[in-house]
Amino acid sequence: MSGRLSFATINLYNLQRPRRKTYPNSQPFSAIEYRAKLRFLALMLKAARSDVFAFQELWAERALTEAFAEAGLADDYEFIARDAPGIGKPQVALAARKGLIDFQGRVPNDDAWWIEDFPEDFVLKKRRTIEAVMVDIDAFSRPVLNVVVKPDAGPPLRVMVAHLKSKRPTFLDGPERDNPAIKAHSKAIGSALASIRRTAEAAALRVIMDRSMDGNAVPHVLLGDLNNGSLSVSTTILTGDPRYRLIESSRPVGGRRADRGLYSVETLMQYRSRRHTSYTHIYENKLETLDHIMVSEEFYDHSPRRIWAFREAEMFNDHLTISHKRSDVSKWLQEDPKGAYWPTDHGVVRAVFEHRPFAEV
Repeated sequence: MSGRLSFATINLYNLQRPRRKTYPNSQPFSAIEYRAKLRFLALMLKAARSDVFAFQELWAERALTEAFAEAGLADDYEFIARDAPGIGKPQVALAARKGLIDFQGRVPNDDAWWIEDFPEDFVLKKRRTIEAVMVDIDAFSRPVLNVVVKPDAGPPLRVMVAHLKSKRPTFLDGPERDNPAIKAHSKAIGSALASIRRTAEAAALRVIMDRSMDGNAVPHVLLGDLNNGSLSVSTTILTGDPRYRLIESSRPVGGRRADRGLYSVETLMQYRSRRHTSYTHIYENKLETLDHIMVSEEFYDHSPRRIWAFREAEMFNDHLTISHKRSDVSKWLQEDPKGAYWPTDHGVVRAVFEHRPFAEV
């Protein structure tokens, strides 16, 4: 719709075609299980219908287009998506209403859309002293998607889709795993390694965004499963921790910190809400927001550079209280093979903005 612009992010929960593997020890979906996944995704696509969708955990491009077909939306959207290059390598993807994507002469599955490697001059190293540390990581565990979108109103904007390393402990290599002195602490060590990788990925993406955002008025949007809360270290690295204006006497928003900053839609939503219900993941009774939409100051109401004003945000998370275990899905399918669905294990986040440049206030 002209004058409005909406974004949504959805973790697809390992969307793969039937009889094809995702991870080494995974069991491929049957045809009926696959249909159950498509039915649920169709519900979410229709509920969160947006101008731009970001996706994580995609294994087959065709599966994504079939989900849109299930929702009756296939003819309304164009896609930037590709098949996973191998076992254990899920991809991020994007869908936008037809005419919004600046294809720049590329085909939708051109590898050039995805950023695989950290910047060449990006180094995580501190020499000597008690704080000495060196992190030898030079690539994203899941490549980042980088797309230019041209809305009906306002200038072109850059959309980036990310899926950072999960909190799941990294599986140790044989020598460490078989060492009795280490084996007893493998979960703690594996969690530390996962956190280090996630933080390194956040810092590398922050450097990429700094270089893209610094000194210009190009609107930026970052969407995806960042696998951490909005106040975590890795997430605040990504946002640049910009200043929010809460009251009239607050300091004006501006300067380099705002120019490079990303404003969390979750925070914008909370400032207008009487209660906090913004969780997108439940694990062992812990409610967290792992899935985020973050926007540059061109989307922030109190910025003098505002182009788009925040209107509303929604989090579709009721399904998280329903079991998504495969054993339960099998039972549902036996009881109702044509009506059962297989929900994702993440909530869906949607944000809506209005074209309202600051000068119009």
